[in-house]
Amino acid sequence: RPPSFSSIMLKYSQVPFTVNQFVTYNDFNFKDQSHNIKQEHRLVQPFEPFKEENPALYLAFPSALPQKPITVYFRMEEEEQAPDANLFMEEPFAEEGMSERKKRDLKASQRVVWEYWNGKVWTNVYPRDETRNFTRSGAIEFTGPKDMLKKREFGEELFWVRGRLEMGSYSKSPWCIDLRLNTAP
Repeated sequence: RPPSFSSIMLKYSQVPFTVNQFVTYNDFNFKDQSHNIKQEHRLVQPFEPFKEENPALYLAFPSALPQKPITVYFRMEEEEQAPDANLFMEEPFAEEGMSERKKRDLKASQRVVWEYWNGKVWTNVYPRDETRNFTRSGAIEFTGPKDMLKKREFGEELFWVRGRLEMGSYSKSPWCIDLRLNTAP
């Protein structure tokens, strides 16, 4: 017959131990959660999902942009186009409708949306985009927004404008050689 217990008693004690600091680092931002972690029954999420769904370019400014036309010129690395690159752009079958086929062929395979922070959400600046979504050198032109506010991004509280790849992709990643503010090529 195996041995058995008629009762069992365990005693333990917990030595109070407090954490001085509880800092998280998510989405390139440090956040001091020390106050929250010291509160009983308060949950703290140490790892947060990355907020951005799409790749983006962020431009930071120390002050809000003036409410006048703003030009950001991007000099991009551009490939030389072969002399026969448009050979297949010509319509071999006229009955298909030349204009419809050309529209299909010339449709952008990506879309970059330019936005600023208004304190609540990222808002479109609806620029004139000469870069054709970073496929060539050119300027992005828009009017400085009235309600631009600071936002903490990458550990810095500044005024931000971002170009976000909303859809599509590139067969060859774009490379920016130079960037100029309020200039012409």
